[in-house]
Amino acid sequence: MVDETRETGRTGYRNEPSQAAMGGSGPGERTGVRTEHTPGSSGSSGQDAAGKASEMAGQMKSMTEDAAGRAKDAAETGRESAADGLDKMASNVRERAGDGMTGAAMERAADGMGAAAGYLKEHETGEIWDDLERYVREHPMQAVAAAVATGIVVGRVLR
Repeated sequence: MVDETRETGRTGYRNEPSQAAMGGSGPGERTGVRTEHTPGSSGSSGQDAAGKASEMAGQMKSMTEDAAGRAKDAAETGRESAADGLDKMASNVRERAGDGMTGAAMERAADGMGAAAGYLKEHETGEIWDDLERYVREHPMQAVAAAVATGIVVGRVLR
């Protein structure tokens, strides 16, 4: 790399030919930029900065991969605990189911919870998200209704 700046002597100001070409300061005029020239320092500082940037990028990539792994583990743990919770709720609903229409409705709800628990146990988190996205795209109104119903049920269970 060739340094195209020229020192003007004891003032320490430099002239830049690129400024002159763009209608700015011409040769022999001050540009207002003071320079300090130290021999042998121009190439190594750029290489040091590039090396540090590369090292930091590697560290950031490693940290991102670690965080993604922890998030995946947490999602898997959440999936497993949700399946266990659904199984327990289904058992409780079956125990409380009585006779008649109310008992039949509770039994169907318990069957649905058991089926959902089985699905969660049999599928990975990524597969579940893919299925959910596909369902919402294909049936948007039903997905909204299901979300509202789920919110109501969860709200009542958590009271």
